[in-house]
Amino acid sequence: MREKIVIQSVNPTADGQGGMTEGTPVTVATMWAKVSPFSASRTLEYAQVTGSQGYEITFNYRGDITINEKNLIAWNSKSLAIHSVRMIDENRTQFSILAYEKT
Repeated sequence: MREKIVIQSVNPTADGQGGMTEGTPVTVATMWAKVSPFSASRTLEYAQVTGSQGYEITFNYRGDITINEKNLIAWNSKSLAIHSVRMIDENRTQFSILAYEKT
């Protein structure tokens, strides 16, 4: 796990017209992970849903943070939206995130 990623939280803020807009991302945690772009075939399959490049991010479990679809990931000057988080092994030592570039 050689890539440094930043888990961010974004709280919606009022837009002044009765609606909500995305607020400024706030750092929740910085951690080491393995970031892998989807293969060409998986990208084609995934792009039908998101229209963006997909990534699989593997990281070691941390009990001090909660990661879900409401978080963002900052990596290599990219902002990645989380599609899903899943446990890789039954011992809860490694997790995987499927994410896509935010446009």
